[in-house]
Amino acid sequence: MSTLAEIEEALPKLTGEELLRVEAMLHRIQREKTDTQAAKGNPRLQALDALQSRLGLDAHKADAWAAAVREARR
Repeated sequence: MSTLAEIEEALPKLTGEELLRVEAMLHRIQREKTDTQAAKGNPRLQALDALQSRLGLDAHKADAWAAAVREARR
């Protein structure tokens, strides 16, 4: 039996909550795939991703960095 057939067989047996989790997971996978494809095609995005990884930037650190840049430009 193919994976697709197994999924189609299992879907009607899932609860509403389980279906929502499956849907969320599928959307997340789709976004990651799209983001990966965009990054692969654009060397600037690749460089940005590498820089963010190297610096260990998270949302808080990025906001602090942007604030420091704004302040320095004054």
